[in-house]
Amino acid sequence: MSTIESLIRVAYTGARSIIAKGEEAAPIWFACTASGDIFVYITPWQDDREKQMIASALRLIFAARNVVRYVMASEAWIVHRSKEEMDDEGGDLPVPSECPDRQEVLSIFGVEEGRSIGAQAPILHTGDERSLGPLKIFDDVQSSGRFVDLLPDPTWPPAPPGTAEMVEAKLATIGVGVIDPRIETVTKH
Repeated sequence: MSTIESLIRVAYTGARSIIAKGEEAAPIWFACTASGDIFVYITPWQDDREKQMIASALRLIFAARNVVRYVMASEAWIVHRSKEEMDDEGGDLPVPSECPDRQEVLSIFGVEEGRSIGAQAPILHTGDERSLGPLKIFDDVQSSGRFVDLLPDPTWPPAPPGTAEMVEAKLATIGVGVIDPRIETVTKH
C-alpha cells in the first residue's frame, strides 16, 4: 500500500514533468483506498463555487471508495513575513496574489487518519522556462481549509453502489478528469 510520503513524491514527479513542458500543473489528487487502489483526479476550477463543489464531490467519492489517505498538489503563490513585518502590516497575512514579492511554488499536502503532512517546491523561472526546485516535506503540519477534511467518517453508513462513478460523471461536466492509473490516460465520463 502506498504511504502518504510516496504519494507526495509521485505528485511532485508528475508536476515536475508537466511544468518542464511549459504547462500549468492543475490541481491533482492521489487517493489511496483501504485495499491499496489509487485513484487520480485532475480538478481545475474557475471560481470559489467550483472549488466548494469539488470538495463536496471528493468527500462523497472518498467515502464511496473507502479512501484512507490522499494528497493534493497545485501551483500556488506564497509570501514570507516575519512576525514584525506582519505586525507592521496590521497583523493580517497579505493576499499573496497582491504582493509583488510573492513566490510561486508547487504546494502539496497529504492527509491520513490523525496526520497531515505538507510539502513545497519552488517553481524556478529561467527566461521563458519553468522548472521545479527541490521538494521540502514538513511532517505533521496543522492544516485547515475545505480540502483538508475529506476522509470519510468511520461512523458513516456505506455509500450505495455506483456512488463514486455517478459523482465522477457529474464532475466531468465541469472539466474534471479522472486518470485511470492502470492505463495512464485521462478519461472523461
